[in-house]
Amino acid sequence: MHQGMIALMNTMMPGPMKMDFRKFVVPSTIFTEPQISQVGASEAELKNKGIKYETHIVRYDGYGAAIAEDVDKGYVKVFCSSAGRIYGVVIVGEGSGEMINQWALAIQNKIRMHKIMMLQHSFPTMGFLSKRVTETWMMAKTNSPLLQKMCKWMF
Repeated sequence: MHQGMIALMNTMMPGPMKMDFRKFVVPSTIFTEPQISQVGASEAELKNKGIKYETHIVRYDGYGAAIAEDVDKGYVKVFCSSAGRIYGVVIVGEGSGEMINQWALAIQNKIRMHKIMMLQHSFPTMGFLSKRVTETWMMAKTNSPLLQKMCKWMF
């Protein structure tokens, strides 16, 4: 449907204003139990291309709302650069088809991890797990020797 919309718009646009359908990311969801959703590069693609990346993951079973709703099987996994550029995301679990869209928008618009972390998410919702995974990314930065030296100097 999305590519059809682009094709229709391109028939009405002059040459330089035409949109390239390849610039849009395509999220996908497999409606199994639990749902499996993905957008952007997979871990295998990143390895094959030799791209250096970090993996950050939060599990549903560590989140009170998921436990209370009895949907505690699943995870949010993000592949990103150390500077927070998001390469790909896999979400397995209840509501993953709804949650993956935020990540598609982030990848398509080159929004980094810290911007998602600073976005206030409705709480307690399953979507809050997206914010939580960005917080784990940020907390991993506290292990940086440079940051530790800076903090000692400042405080």
